[in-house]
Amino acid sequence: MSTDSQTESIYNLFLIGDESYITHVGVQVHEADGNDADKIAFLRNSVNEDLVSAQRFPLKAPRSWEEHRKSGRGNRELELFEQVFKLVNAIATPLTLITPIINGSPRIEAFQKLGKNSVVQIPLGNGNILNKIDYLSKYSTEQGLDVPMLFDDDYFKAIKLLHNAKHLVSAGKLLLSFIDTVAFLDMGDVSGNFVTWLETYADLSKVGVSPMELWEHRNSLLHMTNINSRAVRQGRVAPLIMFTGGPPDLKRVGANGEKYCNFRLLLEAVAEAVGKWISTCNSDHDKWVSFIERYDLVVSDSRTFTTINLDTASGKSFTGRDES
Repeated sequence: MSTDSQTESIYNLFLIGDESYITHVGVQVHEADGNDADKIAFLRNSVNEDLVSAQRFPLKAPRSWEEHRKSGRGNRELELFEQVFKLVNAIATPLTLITPIINGSPRIEAFQKLGKNSVVQIPLGNGNILNKIDYLSKYSTEQGLDVPMLFDDDYFKAIKLLHNAKHLVSAGKLLLSFIDTVAFLDMGDVSGNFVTWLETYADLSKVGVSPMELWEHRNSLLHMTNINSRAVRQGRVAPLIMFTGGPPDLKRVGANGEKYCNFRLLLEAVAEAVGKWISTCNSDHDKWVSFIERYDLVVSDSRTFTTINLDTASGKSFTGRDES
């Protein structure tokens, strides 16, 4: 938060609705000087007066408080006010105070400065406020949520470590499992999402394999650590063999019907597909909310690793071997 004194437009913003839904938004603009703390104090003191004179705008469709909380994560707290800001010619990162108004009365006040807040104050619509450090705050920027950085921390760092250590089978397992995950994030737990996601977003022409071939390779590799899925054994799909090394565009052809899959080219194709998919989430509110809901279910090394002491009384901890 800035301590420099400067004059700027600041905004008292209102989320207006009942206990269940937000139906309108409101805005009152002020010109104020002083540091950020002074300006926020001014906005807080002006809430009741500004609520009476604020311009109000109906939402196209009511939004629940819970949906608003989810869509606001990843530094999208001001999403409902985008059209309002265009009308009042606001700068890209305005200083604002957001006040939920429930049944005509201010209920919660939460200061939001885009790209600055790590504590999320959630309007629940019942007079309570839930303060927590959101794991997504680490990836919040002034442009929104840095999903590539999130995926890099949770998936691609491990994939690259295994690949560089020449553990290609394990790296392949993680990459195929990641496609499972991102397909779930996009479409939910529905049949065929792995293949559909690749068909929708990935260009596999440089890799020389099809989504269905990758799906069958995924089935055999993840479940049995071999390349012979049922479809492969029945001759319906060619077996895939991952390889690495050589020129980036190197392709190999097997003599017995097998296909060789260049791991580096596949990794690049998946990364490009992720970029295309992310752009659709950024422009679609419903997809963004679904992404947040589903990502909360994803386990991660950084968020779930725990050292377990099995014998606190004796001071012994689990080592994986019998020390008796």
